[in-house]
Order: sequence, then structure tokens, then C-alpha cells
Amino acid sequence: MTDLIAGRVQLMFCSSGTSLAHIRDGRLRPLVTTLGRRSNLLPEVPTIAEAGMPQFSITSWAGLFGPARMPRELVERLNKEFVAAMSRAEVQVAMEKQAFALSPSSPGELAAFVKEQMESYRRILRAAGVEPD
Repeated sequence: MTDLIAGRVQLMFCSSGTSLAHIRDGRLRPLVTTLGRRSNLLPEVPTIAEAGMPQFSITSWAGLFGPARMPRELVERLNKEFVAAMSRAEVQVAMEKQAFALSPSSPGELAAFVKEQMESYRRILRAAGVEPD
């Protein structure tokens, strides 16, 4: 971020949470958002699809993970409590201020999503010729 603001880096992908203050101060100019829809924080900034790259897909996400072999009833209870917390208006407002779109899911849905993300990045890295060390 420091190098971007100083002009030593010309372009950077970053989250709204880390860049918003600099955008509002006029030190950074947002070009696109990689979100599926325009951000509520920066509604004037087009999506990357609107800018002509509909195939581009990088999604920022977060999930709650626990140790392997965690008891199923504990997993279900934690999931239930986190889904309830994410439905609270004050949590939604706080997350929206940080450009996080809450998307509660089940443990199975999260596992499937993680698997899909890993496969997607694996394909991209292979196509770019990146090999593991």
C-alpha cells in the first residue's frame, strides 16, 4: 500500500477495508471491484465484468474452521451460533462498512466451496506454469 501511494507500484488488488481511507483522501483511484455487484461503499466504481472482463473471478472470502475431527455436534452448534450472529443487524452493518458481504452457509457448503476454490486456483496456476517447490 505504501509503495502504491508513493507511485513505486502502478496497480494493486486490495480490499476496500485497506484502501477506502486512501480512496476518500484522493491518494488512490479505484478502477474496478472484483465483486459480483457494485460495492455499497464505492457505488460509482464498476465491477470488473462491467469493465469488460466478465470471465475474471477472484472472490475474497472467509470461513470459520476448527481442528480436524471436531465433534459433529460442536460443528453444528458453532455453525448455528455464527449464522444467528450474522443475521443480527448490527453485525451486518459493521461488516458492510468493511465491504464484507455476509453469506452464511452450512459446514458442507463451506467444504464444497473451499474445494471449488482450490481447484480453480490449481487450474490457474497450472495454466501460468507455476510449479510447487
